[in-house]
Amino acid sequence: MNPPMHGLDRPVVALPIQVFPRPCEGVETFIARLSQANYLKPFYLRAYLCDPPMTAGALSWSRLAAATGRDPVELQDVLERTPPPPPDLLLCEYCGRPPRPNVEAGRRLPGGARPDADAETIS
Repeated sequence: MNPPMHGLDRPVVALPIQVFPRPCEGVETFIARLSQANYLKPFYLRAYLCDPPMTAGALSWSRLAAATGRDPVELQDVLERTPPPPPDLLLCEYCGRPPRPNVEAGRRLPGGARPDADAETIS
């Protein structure tokens, strides 16, 4: 006979206090907010949401969906989607990356003078 799993092998019950998943927040942050709303430690809730007999490792999306009363595919899509780039962000046409910051603009010479400052003003 196997030892009891402290309720981990039973079906998942929906948590009494629900929180809305925020787009792109990630599953760990969502579990932390969900556990805080239900007065649980995030470690315990995370262990409860893993497939039995495991209490660590990969999270079970079906168990998380059952605990939140949501569809597992939609929940995973909302939490793990990549945030869209800001509309004012210019991307490089060649590589698709954002431009690097202008390194020369903030550079200073020894003594605190700027490279573009007039030499006559320094005495």
